[in-house]
Amino acid sequence: MEHWDLYDAERKPLGRTHLRGEKFEEGEFYVCCEVWVMNSKGEFLTTQRHPAKKAGGQWEFVGGGTLAGETTAESAVRELFEETGIVTLESELKKIATYAHKNYFQDIYLLKKDVEIGDLVLCPDETVSAKWANGEEIRGMIEAGEFVYSVGLRFGMYGDLVRRTERFAVLSDVHGNHPAFVKVLEDAKRRGIDQLIIAGDYCLSGAWPNDCIETLKGISKKRIIRGNEERYLENLIGKDQSTWTDGQMQISYWNYRNIEKENLDYILALPHTVEFECNGVKIHVAHSSDAFIGEYEFAHFGPGIIAKKYENIQATKVIVNKDIQNILNADADFHERMASLEEGVYVFGHSHVQWAYKDSPKGILLINPGSCGLPLDAIKNSLPYTILTITEDGDVSVEEIRVPFTMADYVEEIRKTTQYAEAHVWSEVIFKELLTAREHLTFFLQFADQYALEIGDEKRPFTVETWEKAYDEWSKRENGCCGFMKN
Repeated sequence: MEHWDLYDAERKPLGRTHLRGEKFEEGEFYVCCEVWVMNSKGEFLTTQRHPAKKAGGQWEFVGGGTLAGETTAESAVRELFEETGIVTLESELKKIATYAHKNYFQDIYLLKKDVEIGDLVLCPDETVSAKWANGEEIRGMIEAGEFVYSVGLRFGMYGDLVRRTERFAVLSDVHGNHPAFVKVLEDAKRRGIDQLIIAGDYCLSGAWPNDCIETLKGISKKRIIRGNEERYLENLIGKDQSTWTDGQMQISYWNYRNIEKENLDYILALPHTVEFECNGVKIHVAHSSDAFIGEYEFAHFGPGIIAKKYENIQATKVIVNKDIQNILNADADFHERMASLEEGVYVFGHSHVQWAYKDSPKGILLINPGSCGLPLDAIKNSLPYTILTITEDGDVSVEEIRVPFTMADYVEEIRKTTQYAEAHVWSEVIFKELLTAREHLTFFLQFADQYALEIGDEKRPFTVETWEKAYDEWSKRENGCCGFMKN
């Protein structure tokens, strides 16, 4: 028989005990415990009540009454062992809340522990099954009536108090480069990261856009948006394909024809921006930094400027990062733009240049992970992405990653595809970018426009003839690696 210590409404001991099952007198309260066991994946251990018990067959967390002479922490250790076989110490428990209801006070404890379900030893009179479930799954069980009502009520009240250090792989601008996309995802997985933030642009330039979207759809934990390239495909919907005869837009036409409709619908349905909160930190995601700091990035260290600055320099991440930080630290205009932002993390891509900037006093962190599919920050044969870490206390930090990748092999694979056959000029320009990690397309488009004007061709998009002749002429005049023209 269980005896519980009795308390008054202010949780002061009354100096007497209560036999479980007997009626409580007015003003008598007892104490009990509940243990939320959370693993490193952020999942909670749930157990299924024995069918013979009240609310039999429903799911709950481990818990029970605190015996006379016990503290709630001591009873939590005992209940956990009795119901699951898990051995723990009081020092491993963290009290997160006290739930006062009717005639009891229930202390809720958090235990962070990785345990295999197969290693549990369930009490046959108490529990018949156990499983790990994340917060979303638990809320689904609550809505479906599969969770003990009072336990679900407490989870709804206090679930947001449970925090763990969260890590996100932040990437952007995949641009149809499926081999690179997979390589980055594998690297993140190897580091134990399964949450992703992706800032758009999944198509155009690489020859496997459909595969990229399929892989994107298969990622379970993601915060993703669309980029600017998707609009080129959106603009083609419902158009007469017999009119697609120009040269300039062949890359868009090829992508439109080679992306399955359901996949195109999927990326076009993505939001342009996303905001969410993690451990009290607000995270904002948009495709371009223009959404946060205006037209600043491209004017100071965009890919065109990077290409010119490092034309004759063997760039490294250390060199590029130092130069960007020097610009940002010294620029009053930049800091004025930062002053308009609220505290939080701001994620964007678009420029294909990896960088980050943290203003600790203001609690602002800017992150551009670069382009994992088409990097243009002058650092060759590597794929950039960034790891964002947010601790339980809301401290944020970043680690910039470069995954080795042989661009020459990737270029040769594209040459074998129908993209190369149907969008030859675009592909060749992109090859130059892939092999040098420097901007070329902007320089070529500027040259093509100048060339067309010189020959009296004002038609836009460029005709096939003008497009191809402009490329041939540009290739002859190209000086160095950045698309600059000889006089």
